[in-house]
Amino acid sequence: MIDRRDHRWAVRFSPESGHYRHSVTCLLRPRLLPSRNDISSDRHQHATPKVATAVLGYIAGRDTTDVNELVAFLDRTYSGICSAISRPDLFAAMRALESDKLIYQIENSRATYAATKLGRAASFAGLSAETGGMFGVFLRAMIGLSQKRREKDPNSKDFLRRLSDLDLISLCLASFETRDSLLPKLKADQITELGQYLELLPPAEKPLMNLWRDPDSAEYPTRRLLSTLRFRDNAEGILWNLLQTGVMLREHSNGRQVHDLISKYGGYEGDFEGRLKPTVIWLSNSLAQICTGAKCYNLDFIAIKAYDLMRNLSVGGNLGKLLAIDGLGMKSINKLTGAGVRRFEDLMTIGPEALLAMGLRKQQVDLIRRATIRHGR
Repeated sequence: MIDRRDHRWAVRFSPESGHYRHSVTCLLRPRLLPSRNDISSDRHQHATPKVATAVLGYIAGRDTTDVNELVAFLDRTYSGICSAISRPDLFAAMRALESDKLIYQIENSRATYAATKLGRAASFAGLSAETGGMFGVFLRAMIGLSQKRREKDPNSKDFLRRLSDLDLISLCLASFETRDSLLPKLKADQITELGQYLELLPPAEKPLMNLWRDPDSAEYPTRRLLSTLRFRDNAEGILWNLLQTGVMLREHSNGRQVHDLISKYGGYEGDFEGRLKPTVIWLSNSLAQICTGAKCYNLDFIAIKAYDLMRNLSVGGNLGKLLAIDGLGMKSINKLTGAGVRRFEDLMTIGPEALLAMGLRKQQVDLIRRATIRHGR
């Protein structure tokens, strides 16, 4: 018996017989239930994260929600219609969301819940519940480590203040939306080269994660960071893959062309431009929203860095700073790059006449000149 909810009818002409034939083509598959490839696996391991994201979206869109409403909501979903979602899946998802501080139970209620600021920010940004929870755990872990360090040394610097662009990129790459897009496992010579690259970075650009890349470190063990980022496989090689893929994106944000990056690090231009890069840009924007005080954590200095990173990745260079200026956009930046200008610092040496010759309007030239003067200060 064919279930029309999971398939669609199609009519095709058969040249061999000269007749039209009816056929059935798969249209949609339930997303909250395990796929066919998961049948032999533990059902809850695969179902709970998907159910948790759906439940978080429902709760975040309302002031409060009780369990009966959630049950009714899940029963109305396509997955619920195709095959009832088990109550153990729902309750496991609720426990995971509470543990990650994405939702909380209303005081003095038996089964009424509301979304936390983190839960709302993550859901409205389109993140999965797993990634939203991981971002929150990472930020809280850095806050906790900073407090412990200040107890020992009151003059020690806040860990979160030390986050570099490479840290933010690596955090985005650790998300459950991108971790399957990391570069392949590094060979020994590649690890050595990457270690040298990290050591030669200027202090302000050296990643904080650099502290955790030594598995023998007593103060910053690799397993602590991997646990915070929720890698189930605690092989230290994962951190090297994170940093290597992050370096690739960082170099692109500083102006290095995609074909150069592919020739050095491997991969495919289509995957980089069509999948990895836009996903990290979106995740940078989502992280910035979570760090905005008006929405969630009072970490606006990280939000500013994340927005700058997002703009630079968008244009493939630090000319992305211009996107923050009203009156300048991608067309203006394309005119600059078409004329060979790749770095924001180069604008400080170019006169107004040269900028006009590139096709920019006088108003845009004035905006660029004011921006370079502010930067020079």
